[in-house]
Amino acid sequence: MPDSSSKNQSSLLMGWKEIAIYLNLGLRTVQRYEQQHQLPVLRPSGKLRGPVLATKSELDLWVGSFSKGLDFESNALPRSEPKWKTLRSNITRAQRLRSQTVELGSKLVGSIAGLQKTLAHSQSIVLNVVGSGAIPSNGRRKPRIAST
Repeated sequence: MPDSSSKNQSSLLMGWKEIAIYLNLGLRTVQRYEQQHQLPVLRPSGKLRGPVLATKSELDLWVGSFSKGLDFESNALPRSEPKWKTLRSNITRAQRLRSQTVELGSKLVGSIAGLQKTLAHSQSIVLNVVGSGAIPSNGRRKPRIAST
């Protein structure tokens, strides 16, 4: 029959790597959880940095109380619903704005083409009038001499 010290040894996790594997999370994620969410780890040296220990029972309690909706199997924390809704809404809005931008861009191209045609037509009219002698090439009309 195993003694109680070997049972305690098996429930003790030594180091970030073992803790991360036990929680099925990344190494940096569990380190961040210690800082931001009070992940229960012990530091034998009492220093802020250095080796860490954790017991499986304390981690299990922490996981249960941390958030009932956490999915540790997916290696990711679920995002809060309002943030996801906002993100989805922003993505939908961005897609709609992109479509409107493309539509306005093609309308602009059409408007520019129409303006170029109108300009070319106006230039040909001016050249015809100037060429006929009705308007001198310097753009000034000849003054009329009043008859008395």
